[in-house]
Amino acid sequence: MPHLVEPNLQPRSPLCEALLAGTAVIVIACPCALALATPTAIMVGTGKGAESGILIKSGDALETAYRIKAIVFDKTGTLTHGKPVVTEYEAFPGFGSDEFFPLAAALERSSEHPLAEAIVQHAREAGSELAEVSGFAAVPGHGVEGTVRRHRVVLGNRKLMARDARRNVSPARIEQTGG
Repeated sequence: MPHLVEPNLQPRSPLCEALLAGTAVIVIACPCALALATPTAIMVGTGKGAESGILIKSGDALETAYRIKAIVFDKTGTLTHGKPVVTEYEAFPGFGSDEFFPLAAALERSSEHPLAEAIVQHAREAGSELAEVSGFAAVPGHGVEGTVRRHRVVLGNRKLMARDARRNVSPARIEQTGG
C-alpha cells in the first residue's frame, strides 16, 4: 500500500495544513458532496435497519427521533417471538368469539399483512374452519374487506371504518348480505 501521508505527521506540519486547507476548499466549493452524503447515509442506514426488522415510517419520524424519551410496543409477540401473535381479542357487541373470529380470520387469510398472518395462525391453532372469501379487497394503509359466508366483513383502521360508516354500514357490526 503506498504511503500518501507521512507516518510521523505532526498536527501543524506543512502537509497537515495543506490537507486541511484542501479539504476546506472542497467542502466550501462543492457543497453538493455534503448534500449527497446525508441522504445516502440515511438510505444505507434505514436499509440496514430494515434488514434487521427495524422499519422507519418517514424522514420526519427519523428527524424527530432524537426527542424520544420512551418507547411503547403495541404489537404483542413482536419482541418475544420475532413476529406478531394474537394473545387476546374482543368481539363486537352482538357477536360471540366463536362467530366473529373465524369470519375475521377467513378474510385475513387473503391478506399479505404480517398481522393477518398472526390472526390466521391463531384461528388455525384454535381449530377454526376458515371459510372461502369472495370479493376480497385490500385497502392499502387501511385494512381489508370481503364477503365470508354471506357476511360482508370489514377489518381495518378508523379511517376504513369511517369510510364504511358513510356507506351506511355500521363499523361495529358485520352486515348480513343477500342469498
